[in-house]
Amino acid sequence: MHLTTEDLAAIYERMALIRRFETTAVALIQNGKLVGHLHPSSGQEAVSVGVCFRLHATDYVMTTHRPHGHYIAKGGDLNALMAELHGKTTGCCKGKGGSMHVADMAAGVLPATAIVGGGTPIAVGVALACKLLGLPRVTVCFFGEGAMNEGVVAESVNMATIWGLPVIFVCENNRYAVSTAITTSSVVEEMGARVAWTGMPVYVVDGNDVLSVLETAEKAIERARRGDGPSFVECKTFKHRDTAYALRLPVEELAEWKQRDPLPRLARHIMTRGLLSAYQLSDIDSRADELVKAAVSFADSSPEPIPSMALEQLFAE
Repeated sequence: MHLTTEDLAAIYERMALIRRFETTAVALIQNGKLVGHLHPSSGQEAVSVGVCFRLHATDYVMTTHRPHGHYIAKGGDLNALMAELHGKTTGCCKGKGGSMHVADMAAGVLPATAIVGGGTPIAVGVALACKLLGLPRVTVCFFGEGAMNEGVVAESVNMATIWGLPVIFVCENNRYAVSTAITTSSVVEEMGARVAWTGMPVYVVDGNDVLSVLETAEKAIERARRGDGPSFVECKTFKHRDTAYALRLPVEELAEWKQRDPLPRLARHIMTRGLLSAYQLSDIDSRADELVKAAVSFADSSPEPIPSMALEQLFAE
């Protein structure tokens, strides 16, 4: 794996942008300036960016009820994402989807579903369509370890293997399905072991190390693009919050994982090798802050929907 200094700067910036966006969104909800529910993915930025960094613009990503990191990492429109959270007409789904149902087809972000495990058959269908149409595209499907208990996930990985589809299943194993511990929902904590029967390649990686995630994702992407079929990537990570309103994760476990926070971890890697200075990284952080502030301003100034828009984009013409 070869990465230039510019690559590392871009990776850090995408991770910083995700962190700033979600920190801001959580604050807006807690201050009553946003209405609705929001599941942040703060702490898991290395998975989103590491997996998406080598994807092409024409490749697809199927996200989850924690979609912001995947959306931003894939290149989705930041202003439209913030406007969607505000319920404005300039939102990526015209304000009708909210946080858990975002999409940006121009960037390859498929419409998200909040149904746990519900994205896997959609991703398989998209990958099948690409194969039948002869399109050299890869589809990535993100889901958490909680989704592994849904029967549709087993059906999806089975079909993808049988048909040799160009799909990558990425399990973000953060050990808690919202606040339900993996130890109470599964007798096996290694999610990769639960798909070994398919015979597809299974990779287990430190999900808080963006470079390890990227290196592993490159292998899976190259395999899918060659037409060699699906892969399963288990990223061991940890979220910093379960929802915008609640923090029910064990305090000691959360504190331990925050010592492995992917952002400062990448910053140390970059600085110890003399690739970028602390001042340059601070500049990147500042740019991320400005982009998020601009997105909030865009959303604030965007028009509210009117009743006549309620049935727009619901029916095929």
